[in-house]
Amino acid sequence: MRPNIPAKEVGIVADVQCGGWSTTLLNSLGVIYILGSFIGSVAAGAHDTGLRRLAFPPGYPPTTKNRYEPSTAIQQYSTGRSHILGLSDDGKVWLWTRDQAVQIELLALPLRSGDVLRVVAGCVTDPFLSLSLWFAKTVTGWDRSSVYMKNTGIVFWNPNPHRVTADADTVLTHSSVVPGTGHHRNHQGNQLGSSLASEIGEVTHHIVLEGYIVFTTDNDKLFAFSTASTEESSQSSPVELTTFCSSQGTSSVHIQDLQGSFRSFGVFKSSGEVLTGTTSLIDTFMAVSKSQLPTCALPQPARIASLQYQSVVTLAFGDYHIHALHANGTISSFGVDPQRVGAFGLGHALAAGLRGAQNCRTTHDQKLDGKHRRTIWFEPLMLQWLSYCYVTLQPRLMIDLFPDWVFKSGEWFEQQGSRWEDDIHDGENELPAYFALKVSAAGWHSAALVLVDEEKAEKGRRKHIKEPSGDENTSDTTGQLAASAAWIWEWYCWLVRWFLGLTARDIAADVGGNSTSRGGGRRRVRYVWEDQELPHSAWLPNTDSRQT
Repeated sequence: MRPNIPAKEVGIVADVQCGGWSTTLLNSLGVIYILGSFIGSVAAGAHDTGLRRLAFPPGYPPTTKNRYEPSTAIQQYSTGRSHILGLSDDGKVWLWTRDQAVQIELLALPLRSGDVLRVVAGCVTDPFLSLSLWFAKTVTGWDRSSVYMKNTGIVFWNPNPHRVTADADTVLTHSSVVPGTGHHRNHQGNQLGSSLASEIGEVTHHIVLEGYIVFTTDNDKLFAFSTASTEESSQSSPVELTTFCSSQGTSSVHIQDLQGSFRSFGVFKSSGEVLTGTTSLIDTFMAVSKSQLPTCALPQPARIASLQYQSVVTLAFGDYHIHALHANGTISSFGVDPQRVGAFGLGHALAAGLRGAQNCRTTHDQKLDGKHRRTIWFEPLMLQWLSYCYVTLQPRLMIDLFPDWVFKSGEWFEQQGSRWEDDIHDGENELPAYFALKVSAAGWHSAALVLVDEEKAEKGRRKHIKEPSGDENTSDTTGQLAASAAWIWEWYCWLVRWFLGLTARDIAADVGGNSTSRGGGRRRVRYVWEDQELPHSAWLPNTDSRQT
């Protein structure tokens, strides 16, 4: 294992996932790379946070471009909060709680190949990929790992990293089976399994949350099972979450997918509905199942407005923030950005207020309620434009005190952002310059796998460049965009400048009017927006009228 490898050595990225303190990549060769640490910045060994390749025990040579090793070529993996579970081409299950893996062996459940029932690959669930192994699915949760096995069902166990010694290459672990999940149909459609399994149906998706396994079946039902102990649970059978059934009351609407992590999950309906719930909702179902409370006490799932009938294909759940990947390749954000660390992906906290993020009065958090879509921008020049707008409007930026102004500002910038690439499509390739293939989230951070059309992105940038006149020199925007990273630091400095006596007009003039060279002795690029009047009167207060 060679730490801090160049990013170009990763090659083609097939999957990206987030752990509690890490981002992981799977490339087309079946190699997993990690950026960050397994157990937080205060943990021993957490200084190894650069991009590095995950390793295997001695005796298991890694797969490379020139040498294929089925025992170490990973074709599906799943990242939990502080551990990673990987499935190799020959059916081995590998566990990482540090940079070197150990092989997992389940007591009383021998691992053998063949006789596959159903296979699904992905971080939690990914219906677009499949494997051909005994294990149909590997899933890691907040504190559990899980596989789905033919004739057995959903199996889960505690990865328990404290039992993994530095020289270990295999770990034997006790496991439990979710009752009634071994049901399946044969090719003739006959029902195979116990009466409980027949009632539940055949498992189609399953996820691991904090304290629960949640799964769907081919009967269009949703169930939850407590994972409070890896020993045989006192819970006799899974509990059905009945309020997630079709709201239209018709059999034509089916459950298409189930996704989630930590304490949140989402159920995707064929009608385009997306229903969300939390472990608190499951707690209530469990309490009702053990008591004589009427079923009217059962909680209803949430129907977040910006997700309904919006072609959502993926939901990524962090601790408090959520991302939605839409079929058009865009990613939207909502929830809570804790401590304004930038979890929404909308830019720095100061400028994110213009995108509709509401500052919390009693905490240092920001909120997006999910009623209206707020799209992540991947184009650096768009973020530069947003920061310019923030500086220009800074004298009036008390909008966090007025929620209506925050909403109107967010709507205006959302509309302007959607028009950024107008008139640049050639008619043959209608994909946007930035097309997101996957999004993942965990903890307070997120990651996305994005397909970038550099030619189309450059056309979009050129559209917003002011044609030089007179003796103004032209220059490529690429060099100018490199300077946009400095804006992040400037955001932190603006408040300091204010207290030092610099007015917002001074700052805006410095940002928008400075024509000194930023590189190579050439004059900087000027942009169309520098000569445009922002229509802020519709959604910002008139500060002059408020003066006394």
